Amino acid sequence: MLANALLCALCLSVASPSPTAVGTSGKNGNTTRPADRTEVIEDLLDQFADTLHNRAGGLGRNPEAGLSLLRELSERFDGCGPMDRRDIVKSLERGIERFDLEEQAGRDFVYAAANALGSMAPESVDPLLDLVIDNRLEKDIEVHRRLILALGQTRDKDTLSRLKKLLHHDEPAIVAAVAEALGEFEGLEQAKRKEVFYALLTCLIDAKTLSDRNTVDLTHRRRYEAIIGAMTSSLQRLSKHDERDPEQWQRFWNKNKRKPWGVTAP
Repeated sequence: MLANALLCALCLSVASPSPTAVGTSGKNGNTTRPADRTEVIEDLLDQFADTLHNRAGGLGRNPEAGLSLLRELSERFDGCGPMDRRDIVKSLERGIERFDLEEQAGRDFVYAAANALGSMAPESVDPLLDLVIDNRLEKDIEVHRRLILALGQTRDKDTLSRLKKLLHHDEPAIVAAVAEALGEFEGLEQAKRKEVFYALLTCLIDAKTLSDRNTVDLTHRRRYEAIIGAMTSSLQRLSKHDERDPEQWQRFWNKNKRKPWGVTAP
């Protein structure tokens, strides 16, 4: 399908800077500010806006065309000036809000736009924070999950408070996405990294305790099984230590919480 092909191409393009990024160079090869408010970006954004709605105000007129334009905007983003970057992010945010989630093509667009925004920090941080608490989008578990993962991709410290609050979400798939997103913060300074680690560990231990206590009602067991994989992976990333069992992680924390965490496990 065209949508799937474009989505794959977008993921590849976002991973590396565009060779066609707009920029200028001064004397002695020194890089100056990139061109801003450029006609090419303005034209692309106008075309992109036309894909979002029809004259009657309907949703999701042309998500396939939106995906193609999204790819080009993502490729150009790193080479843009601050105002063009801001306008690109605003257009992607608007696209996520407007496309019809009842249609697969619309969903494909939203997934790709969320992934792109994850690579557009710091401009995309506030829009992603708003999208994560959007009532319409929050009701769709998969869309909500993708937005949370994008928020983690920004690795912006201002997102930590929101992400840690979402560890208490009722939906296990959302908690697992939050755990995965928090694993992106493995580059934090040690004190902050330990705070994130402890928030994850507490959530995991609580889930394990409830699972062990409720042997008849399997709800807590299913929740624990849904989150342990993502939790374990992120605990490993944050601590540079390898454990699998929650009790072993608790012992690791008790022994090492006041010790320096190096590159290798203590």
